[in-house]
Amino acid sequence: SAPAAAPSAAASAGLSVTAGGTGGTASPQQPAAEPPAISMADAASVVASYSQVNNKANAAHSDSLLSTIEGGSSYTMDAGAYRFELGQSSQAAYVPFQLTGTAYYIPRLPQGSYPRWFAVKSTYVTVADGKNLGTAYVVFAQNAAGAPWQDVTEPDILPGQALPQIAADSSGYAQSVAPDAGGLDVAPGKIGQVTAEWLDQLAANKSDSVIKDESGNLTDLQDEVFWRSGQGGTPMNATDVHSAPAGQVFALKTTSGGALVFYTTDAQLTL
Repeated sequence: SAPAAAPSAAASAGLSVTAGGTGGTASPQQPAAEPPAISMADAASVVASYSQVNNKANAAHSDSLLSTIEGGSSYTMDAGAYRFELGQSSQAAYVPFQLTGTAYYIPRLPQGSYPRWFAVKSTYVTVADGKNLGTAYVVFAQNAAGAPWQDVTEPDILPGQALPQIAADSSGYAQSVAPDAGGLDVAPGKIGQVTAEWLDQLAANKSDSVIKDESGNLTDLQDEVFWRSGQGGTPMNATDVHSAPAGQVFALKTTSGGALVFYTTDAQLTL
């Protein structure tokens, strides 16, 4: 979400408190820094455990094991993928992966507030031969004290996309942006609905080529074209409706004064 016309509003609205002095004592003019959502060492441990358990769950198509490390849209999509794979007449051997080149974006959050969360950007590579499987962000969240840290959303980064630079304070921690933050073209908490409305307009287009050109890697739109065009046999009446579920929205301040927002939209394809 880009900053709105007033730079002063974009620079302050909805952001966590920035760092105080390096000595740990706040001056009257500058509040003490909020603590990071998680330490760097603990965040690295979360990511390492996630990769290990995820490979085990994927190899076994285990929803129950997967649920210990994933929640939200990540769990919904991956559990659905298990069902699809188990329905195939033949299954290829599972290829384990690992996360490499991981960059950590840990925001400062008020003490005792939940969910605690942080984001990473990683490249997925196969363990056996290092084949590049693509790059994605992953957002990990902890919903309550003592609860497990789970991957709750993991948007792919499409090839050729220019990525915004995430702002960091003097200690290297990111700055969170509140869902209702002002000073932006769209508040982070409203982007899901804006996206759903745009996708509905696209899905209603009568031109299959327009939908395919604009769909990116969104399989619901590609499936709509597949079924209504007759590629799956007899052409069917296919409609695709989108919504923004009530849920967690996570946003980080960028160096431009905008925000990089992680959120979810739902799609329902009806044949």
